[in-house]
Amino acid sequence: MEQLAAHTPLDRAPTRETEERYPERIGGLSVALAETFKIMYLEDKNSQTGHWEDVTVVLDRLL
Repeated sequence: MEQLAAHTPLDRAPTRETEERYPERIGGLSVALAETFKIMYLEDKNSQTGHWEDVTVVLDRLL
């Protein structure tokens, strides 16, 4: 959230077509997050704070 707050607001609103694709995009990011957890922490069943930090670093670099 801090990163988003640091960005200047867009000078225009997204189109309806773009907004309609949000669920698809968010779903894809959720799957990517889950797969990254599975790859990095295959043995662990309970995510710890450090795991979340590591996984978000990977996803941030990819995005």
